Amino acid sequence: MRQSLYILVGGFLTGVVWRSFFDPGVVGVGLVLLVALTILVGIRSVPFHTRVYIVLFCFAGVLGVARTEFAFVSYIQTRTHMPPGFIQREAQVVAEPDKRGEYTILRLALDNPSGGGSVVHARAKVQPFPIFEYGAHVRVTGELVIPRTFESETGRTFDYPGYLMKEGIHYELKNAEVTLTGIRTDGSVLGQLLHLKHAWLTAVSRLIPEPNAALAGGLVVGAKQSLGERWLELFRITGIIHIVVLSGYNLTLIADSMVRACRRLPKRIGVLVGIFGIVGFASMAGASATVVRASVMAILVLLARHGNRPHTAMRLLTIAACGMVLSNPFVLVFDTGFQLSFLATLGLIYYAPLFEKWCRWVPERFQVRSIVAATLATQLIVVPLLLYQMGQVSLIAPLVNVLILPVIPFVMAATFVAGTIGLVFSPIALPIAWIASLLLSYVFRVVALCAEIPFAAVSFSPIPYWVIVLMYGALALVTYHFQNKTPREQVSRGVL
Repeated sequence: MRQSLYILVGGFLTGVVWRSFFDPGVVGVGLVLLVALTILVGIRSVPFHTRVYIVLFCFAGVLGVARTEFAFVSYIQTRTHMPPGFIQREAQVVAEPDKRGEYTILRLALDNPSGGGSVVHARAKVQPFPIFEYGAHVRVTGELVIPRTFESETGRTFDYPGYLMKEGIHYELKNAEVTLTGIRTDGSVLGQLLHLKHAWLTAVSRLIPEPNAALAGGLVVGAKQSLGERWLELFRITGIIHIVVLSGYNLTLIADSMVRACRRLPKRIGVLVGIFGIVGFASMAGASATVVRASVMAILVLLARHGNRPHTAMRLLTIAACGMVLSNPFVLVFDTGFQLSFLATLGLIYYAPLFEKWCRWVPERFQVRSIVAATLATQLIVVPLLLYQMGQVSLIAPLVNVLILPVIPFVMAATFVAGTIGLVFSPIALPIAWIASLLLSYVFRVVALCAEIPFAAVSFSPIPYWVIVLMYGALALVTYHFQNKTPREQVSRGVL
């Protein structure tokens, strides 16, 4: 049953990748089905169960091609309802505005006067003022442009069309002029959550000085833009950018800290508290599609790490990833965040227990050994993808994670409590906010000092994708070797 699941999912994902890069057409799909049937019926020398697996893989691959083709056709047809060119029409802000200091990025649902077809979405870069809110009705003027790929400063080609396509955005609005025509109070759950998030961030900004307040917002609700490019770059160099992005890894930290806080209670109660913590923090962050995906990953790794059932967690992770790709096939190839979350979760499930076994020389006090193992596990598995996508790897990351991660749960708890109390009466929250600010200053100090260390991060020139495939292939072989070398010993130690 387990093999059949992995074969079906593997075939489906292979089909999605194939169609994402190439268009096989009806002839190509027909040839695949013909080969599958020929193998099943005509090649008697191959064991029957092997032939069945090959057929299952091929048919699942065809389903993956068909699902991705449907997504492409739907996306392109929607765009034809409003061809590129100059526009002047009504629109609505349908996502939380992305504030980045000198400008703000809006996602706009453009009004279709004909009333037919699906809604066309556009991405517009506007001035930071006036302040736009989720659900605002606006009037837009500008030129709708089909997005194009471009070359980044590191010499890598950024697939901008794919990035927008996986978000369901059809156009980029150039030279955009956006004016408010009226603001309605959005009564949706998302609108209420975003309103609560902004009120909480306002309370935190009153209690904690900058840039500490910006980091606090990034830690708890993923509001990272206000940190500024300089600090974001330092966090990348030191390998802890994950703590200011509401990723699956960050949410796992939240859950783990809650489970440890409940360590005197039965394990199941601690895990339930961790799951409720993930859901609560993700909801406060706005429950976007990216946050929901990260939350699912975090819950799965939480169940694996505290249930000692990596194989069960792997099956759940496989099903969850397949479900996410089925919902939006473009995330598999065009969403780096999804790829990193999946790989990091995989690393925490399989490699973190192995590193904990190998790092017995690291003290267990303050969860140092667990932090070192988790850092090494995630770094090991995401390094090839980071090399391909960004060309930079942090060598100082294990040290910085050991210095910072033990205080992160306390920072998040103190910040959350201070901000929540501050919503009602700020003076009562001041002592807790002072503690949070002190710990946040410590984090900034460690990052600033470690980023100055020579060769803290190493940059590489663009690497061909086939090299990355070989790297992950070698990693898979090594993993298979260690997972099957001494299974009895690993089971007895709770690794498997």
